[in-house]
Amino acid sequence: MQLHNRCLTFNTLHFIFHLAVQLVVLLIIFAFGLRLLSIDLSVPFNYWGDTIWFSVPIKGMIDNGWAYTIPALSAPFTFSAAAFPSMTHTDWFVMKVISLIAPEAGVVLNVFWLFSIVLTAWSATFALSLLGVRVWLATVLGLLYAVLPFALLRNVAHISLVYYCVPLLSLLAIWIAQGCDLPMSKVIRWVGYAAAIVQGFDYIYFSFFTLLLLTFAGWFGSVRTRSWRPIKEATLAGLIILVAASINLAPSFLSWHSHGKPPDISYKVSAEAEIYGLKIRKMLAPNEANKLPFFSQWAQHDKLAAFPNENENATARLGPMAAAGLLFLIIVSLRLVRVRDDLELKPIKPIAALTLFVVLFATVGGLGAIFNLAFTEFRTYSRFSVFIAFFALSAIALWWQNVYRHASSRLRKLMLSAGLVTLILFSLYDQLLDLAFLRNQRPDQESQTTQLRTLVKQVEALVPPGAFVFQLPITRFPSDGGLGRMLPYAHGQAYLASSSLHWSWPSFSQRHRAWQDQIQGLQGTELVKALSLSKFRVIWIDRFGYPDNGEQILSSLIAAGAKELLPGADQRFAILDLNDVTIRLRQSIGDKEFERQQIALLDVPTVSWTDGFYSLEHNPQGTPFRWSQGRSEIEIRNWSSAPRSLSLSFSVASYKSGTLTVLAGDHKYSAFVAATPVSMTLPIELGAGKNQIVSFAIDSGRIDLPPGEMRNLHFRVIDMQLKPVTN
Repeated sequence: MQLHNRCLTFNTLHFIFHLAVQLVVLLIIFAFGLRLLSIDLSVPFNYWGDTIWFSVPIKGMIDNGWAYTIPALSAPFTFSAAAFPSMTHTDWFVMKVISLIAPEAGVVLNVFWLFSIVLTAWSATFALSLLGVRVWLATVLGLLYAVLPFALLRNVAHISLVYYCVPLLSLLAIWIAQGCDLPMSKVIRWVGYAAAIVQGFDYIYFSFFTLLLLTFAGWFGSVRTRSWRPIKEATLAGLIILVAASINLAPSFLSWHSHGKPPDISYKVSAEAEIYGLKIRKMLAPNEANKLPFFSQWAQHDKLAAFPNENENATARLGPMAAAGLLFLIIVSLRLVRVRDDLELKPIKPIAALTLFVVLFATVGGLGAIFNLAFTEFRTYSRFSVFIAFFALSAIALWWQNVYRHASSRLRKLMLSAGLVTLILFSLYDQLLDLAFLRNQRPDQESQTTQLRTLVKQVEALVPPGAFVFQLPITRFPSDGGLGRMLPYAHGQAYLASSSLHWSWPSFSQRHRAWQDQIQGLQGTELVKALSLSKFRVIWIDRFGYPDNGEQILSSLIAAGAKELLPGADQRFAILDLNDVTIRLRQSIGDKEFERQQIALLDVPTVSWTDGFYSLEHNPQGTPFRWSQGRSEIEIRNWSSAPRSLSLSFSVASYKSGTLTVLAGDHKYSAFVAATPVSMTLPIELGAGKNQIVSFAIDSGRIDLPPGEMRNLHFRVIDMQLKPVTN
């Protein structure tokens, strides 16, 4: 017994030593690859687009204790960051710890990303070791897995896609598919369940992928062993993830209940499964910067071929080592190679089956696209590649060490060793080429960030703390594709650079959108008045968002009385002060009328299309409408502290005649609906802070649709308007 414990301690220390070696190697790689010793770590490694959004909850956590509510955004209201269902509590907890040492959003983001790569290397090494891979080989392959192109290309821009739990979840799926029969079964089981809990409290994508994988693994293992145990284990693991994921997303659902479901949150469509699906070609392709002739030509030809829908699916590249493993698993699946019936090689067939399932589900035109006909939230199946990468590395490791052990001569063992080392070094070289993108863009991003921070600090020095800043041009959220020369989510950088101002971006609540709809389209004097009534002190203009560099909007606002706060201070941004305009407006109409108009502007009732309606469309004349299913509903909410009398008006039409019934509280309204639009007007009475559900139902069937149209269309509601009733 004492001898056993001493051996166990020695093995544990031996394993920890290998993890320490991994850590040192990764630090060296990133110290040189990203020039860590000479950069400003407070600037994110990739500071544009989605990085800005993912930096927002980090700064919100630092400033406010946690990431759910950010008062400094969505002025003149506040921003419920929890309303965006991308909760990552596991990651946020780690980030919170980092922020206690370095309370700067950029530092927290960068350090967490680097730490996540270390965690991924460690978890992959642990998972491979439990599978039976020798520790030294598991250490090397764990390192390769941690620096997949997926990790380096997505980097901090998609920080929610860190995948340190994936190796352990993949191992759990392998164990279940094997029939719950591996040498380290007990450890694999409990480690897998722990990983399921951790993953459940993180980004939903990998939780969803794991559920799919467990479902197949349970079925495969049960059929293979003629036992119910694999199904039971898969069900238990799936329930663990479901419960944890439900708790993880609870803040989003609570926010929707309190503030209504945000507008434009359902921006994903079924067809995107074909756009962002997995491509086997991209998984196998080398880096286009690879200097070796054959691989360089391959990568360049692939790029010049101009294949359609080349997007983030390019980040699914596996690197040469995992690509070789994938080809090996495909050959095994096709039974073109014989795998010895050794205990060491038993997992390879289940691994091949799991890999084949993932490829069939995630590839363009695969089962995932069929799934997305009914459920569109998970569209980017190329992200499944990290599971494939682990399977590929596992299989090639098990196969190599078995062949090496059975090699009949020293020469053959030497050749096998030389081949493995060559493939490992070549793969590491090819994968690390993706660091060049982060390294090359660094000087410009640091320079631009420094300039913006300086400008924001100058503004903060000239206006009172807590001043509201209205940002122009108005941009979309969450699906911001950029505007003019403005990159996606560019307005968020101003908030990230500030410490005492409140910013109008983003518009992500029913109340904020209803207010913004009144502001949008106003110019000159009308816009200045509306902003003054809305409590704004400063207008922030990003010239890059305008074809004329913002000259027209700037001139009209100055003509309306706004004053330049820092004339000529920056070529990109113009900052205007509304203080004098607000003082004159209050003096001209009086305090009582000023407050009445302010309440009318800020407390406008909202309409939320809660169930059964499709996204907003416009006819050729520009009139807005929405298609509805046979039953649908909207929610009207009164944000005011006083009761409101309202008039809800709209037109309805359908290509199949029928009777439309509308229920609003205790009132029932009916109208005969046909192709010609019919107008309806409903009186709505709302108490202070109350809401009202208005439901629609038509007795005609689904209209006849052209081929390819999958929606369930019955009627359309045209030009809905909600207006106050004045006595």
